Amino acid sequence: MKREQASDWSLEFEKAIATSGLADDISRCISCGKCTGVCPVAAISPSYNPRQIIREVLLGNYERIVHSEEIWRCFWCANCAATCPSEIKYPLLMLYIRYFSMSPRSM
Repeated sequence: MKREQASDWSLEFEKAIATSGLADDISRCISCGKCTGVCPVAAISPSYNPRQIIREVLLGNYERIVHSEEIWRCFWCANCAATCPSEIKYPLLMLYIRYFSMSPRSM
């Protein structure tokens, strides 16, 4: 992966996701890792980590997230949402990020 530039980061990315109404709860993530622990994709693909994806979104790492193949690995099984103590709707976050990745607009 190429080295990230300051222009690759967007402080508006998390705000855009929050205002969508689909995944307005990700700022409540406590990084407990339960989502990753119950994820069938994470079990077979060590590079897939829902907790890390949430962290990258909160940090505003827009370019890394929307161009990552990791966002296409989620099965939407919702095990993560069922076990999350913060009630984060991770499958809806993946839906919105996928939408951003296919959209011609940028942050």
